[in-house]
Amino acid sequence: MPPWGVGKRGIFTVAKKKSVPNRQQAHVKHENKFITMPKEKFIKICVIVGVVILAVVLFFVLRRAYDGHLPVEDGVVVTQGDNWLVVNTESPNARYFRLGELGEVDGYTLESSAYSSDANLLSYTYTPTDEASSLDNISVASLAASYTQYAQSFHNNLLLYYGDLTVSDLEDLEANGVAAQGFSYEYIPAVEETATEETATEETATEETATEETAAEETATEETAAEETAAGETAAAGEETAAGETAAGETALCQRVYALCLKAGHDSCIIVEASSQADTEEGLASAEALKEEALKVAGAMTID
Repeated sequence: MPPWGVGKRGIFTVAKKKSVPNRQQAHVKHENKFITMPKEKFIKICVIVGVVILAVVLFFVLRRAYDGHLPVEDGVVVTQGDNWLVVNTESPNARYFRLGELGEVDGYTLESSAYSSDANLLSYTYTPTDEASSLDNISVASLAASYTQYAQSFHNNLLLYYGDLTVSDLEDLEANGVAAQGFSYEYIPAVEETATEETATEETATEETATEETAAEETATEETAAEETAAGETAAAGEETAAGETAAGETALCQRVYALCLKAGHDSCIIVEASSQADTEEGLASAEALKEEALKVAGAMTID
């Protein structure tokens, strides 16, 4: 058919259909996201990163090497001075630090003794020079634990495992310019035991008196002499028994202690305990007096 035709209105042309081209696949342009930089700048960044890493490593190494720990040779601390308070913070890998130094206290003598588990660690004892003092001694030691942790643990253990003790509440204090916690505890034997022993002694004395009166009224015959001898032996045996009971009773002494825990360096603490022992409760030093003496010893320390 020709591309033209004849109609009523004349010659006309036939329009051709436009050819539609095949759709081409879209091509996604991938951009290179890697940022290029000059070689010199890259080297500078690597050097800076290396220096920072080296500085961090040296910080931790030198911090441990120069953290103030005491030098040790052949298992012995070589720089330890007299009356130093030393603690081992990394047992069994020994690492010793000085916490402070004890000072002299008027009215007391000072002695030291090494721990059985570590001869580099010393505990100290202040003993009153006055033999009539109601206070027995004041002990001082160091421990690798915070003062609050030790005080609370010690206090709770006494309440939990020693029901025959009377334990006071923990109190927050300040001793020698540092924070501290303290409390008192005491042991008073039951009064019934003492009363029973006194009653037994009185009964024995009454029997001895009755025997002596009976012997005085009887005639001085051989039978009477024999009875008196037997009575004397019985009285002697009674006296020995009473003495033995009294000696046994004396072993159960009354005791009162004030424990003071002071904050020290290297997450450690210093423990001061003032104690008093006596046959009776009246012979004990009061808790306030023990606290005062414990604070006096703490005040004489040099705490690092």
